Amino acid sequence: MKKLMLAALSAVFLSLPTAANADEFRTGKPTGEIDSITWYTFYRPAFGLVSFQFGDYPEMMIAANLCESLVRINPDFSLTPGVASWEKVDATTYNYTIRDGAQFWDGQPVTAEDVVFSLGLHKNPERGSIYFTPHLNVDSVTATGEKSVQVKLQQPDNTWNGQMAGPAGAIYQKAHTEAAGGDWGTPAGLVMCTGPYKPGKWVPGESLEIVRNDNYWNDEFGQLVRSVNFVWPQDPATVANAMNSGEIDGGWDIPPASMSALRSSEAGKLYVGQAEHAFQNFSLIVGNFEQGPLADVRVRQALSMAIDRKGMSKAIYSGGAEPLYSVVTKGLVSYEKDIFTEAANRIAVARDIEGAKAIMKDVGKLDRPVVFAHPTGSSLGIEMAAAVEAAANRVGIPFKVVGLPSNQYGALFYDPAAREGIDVWFTISFSVARDPLEALADVMGPGALFNYGGYTNDKVADLLTRAKAETDSAARAKLVVEIQDIFVRDLPWIPLVAPTVRVFENNGLTGAPKSFVYLNYPWAADLGAP
Repeated sequence: MKKLMLAALSAVFLSLPTAANADEFRTGKPTGEIDSITWYTFYRPAFGLVSFQFGDYPEMMIAANLCESLVRINPDFSLTPGVASWEKVDATTYNYTIRDGAQFWDGQPVTAEDVVFSLGLHKNPERGSIYFTPHLNVDSVTATGEKSVQVKLQQPDNTWNGQMAGPAGAIYQKAHTEAAGGDWGTPAGLVMCTGPYKPGKWVPGESLEIVRNDNYWNDEFGQLVRSVNFVWPQDPATVANAMNSGEIDGGWDIPPASMSALRSSEAGKLYVGQAEHAFQNFSLIVGNFEQGPLADVRVRQALSMAIDRKGMSKAIYSGGAEPLYSVVTKGLVSYEKDIFTEAANRIAVARDIEGAKAIMKDVGKLDRPVVFAHPTGSSLGIEMAAAVEAAANRVGIPFKVVGLPSNQYGALFYDPAAREGIDVWFTISFSVARDPLEALADVMGPGALFNYGGYTNDKVADLLTRAKAETDSAARAKLVVEIQDIFVRDLPWIPLVAPTVRVFENNGLTGAPKSFVYLNYPWAADLGAP
């Protein structure tokens, strides 16, 4: 570990509050400073610093430390003020007040004009936000004072404020963004934000560093690590060896194939979080509901029935995942757990090879194979692709597997042109806030964030509207379960497994969240020496 500077903190500094207690949601409570650490950024380098333009792990994991949002989601899943505090005036009106002292890295204060501008970016097609979905329901965003902004929605939406804890609520300086023009978010233009870290040296595709903002306005974080250097090896053996040797100090989303070597590591500790703290779903995205083999719901149902989810969880994920039959994971359930547990048990049907064969016999011969894309640089993707292909072939669904390099595969999530000719591909998807409704709405809602294939269902649209407006938790849960039942029948996505949070830390490091918040929470500010 690159401990160029390791020093005990003074009693005064130690008395400062931290953003989350060292409890079940964090690996520990740090007490000392560290000059520099090297962190694993999953499967590829970051393409840019504006997370809402990509919505993927590398960009979000890095930008979470740079660009704060109106609201903050903490490791214990609580929502607290980020750049602003809030008041829900009525079902469609939210007032946001910029917090005292909130300022950008250049020392300029955050103004209502910056907030109005930042939220408006999501309705500007030239800015390419894939987190536009919550903003489709926005009627107006108005500055009501130098430090106050009012958001009026067209219809009630219980998920709105939680969405403001993610890229949809990130705050950028208006003057800098406009001056950067087309270079915004790139090495030439960067970003101007308010977070505890800011961009350091960045050589695209080779290295990216963030450095501590020593003039950070918020005293809720210790910021004990001066700089974080991001790396992105793809081979699981390389990842494990680098962590065991101290070349890489830590990281999330440890490849399952690396877990065995890291569980017995003497260099650090591998933490596998609880299923109740995980938001991720590993699923197959159906890319087209109008043409191709998967446009027939029967083929989607047969494929889902053929997949061995329990086998995937144990063999491919080394026990670091649970079988999943919906995009609603255990970790997303924060209310009326009995209702959601009963529904989860009901839809958790056993693998049915013979039933799938019978469906495909009724379907008859397909016009062409299902074109299935996977990332060639990911051993996990390759293993999952082989398992899904084997299951499909076993029940008579022909597959054509296409491997794509990481940059082309990443483009599937934000570039419609990249998806042409692809019927289905993998995602390890996630939600911003802890809400089952958000996960279903993002996949099934008209024009929604993750509705890549153009799924439409008038009944679902009505149920989503009603659920977002429902204030009684039991009634709302029943509406969400009804939506989930339609999801399981129509399968706009085909869920596979729900991964738990996997984080590795070197022995000289502690403090990382063990819950799934690291894409929206400034996690680097929680790290330090034990």
